[in-house]
Amino acid sequence: MSVIIRTNYPKRILSAFDKDVTSQRVDTWIKNSNGSFSPKDHQHMEFAGFYPTVNAYDLTFQFKHTQPKGIGIIAGASEDENPDFTYAYYHGHLTSTLLYHYSKDIEGVLSTALKR
Repeated sequence: MSVIIRTNYPKRILSAFDKDVTSQRVDTWIKNSNGSFSPKDHQHMEFAGFYPTVNAYDLTFQFKHTQPKGIGIIAGASEDENPDFTYAYYHGHLTSTLLYHYSKDIEGVLSTALKR
């Protein structure tokens, strides 16, 4: 349950993303007090976060719930009605943000599937 950025510059991308989110240059994300990142959209930000890890040739953002039933409870949907929406929203939004702002340093992006 993660987004993996293939790159020779994982520290550079994370540093730039962190700086751009904090300065609001990238104004669609927030950095949470626990170091994770969440979409700024009020409808989604309370449910989960991406926790970054720098490796030798990739930057991994691991998706973790911040509330026990957070993944499906969006706009009145129950956990059973909409379990994939938040997961897909987070992954798609992070991928598009990173490619838009930092594509010159990115070789590829992989989103892993939601495990149940």
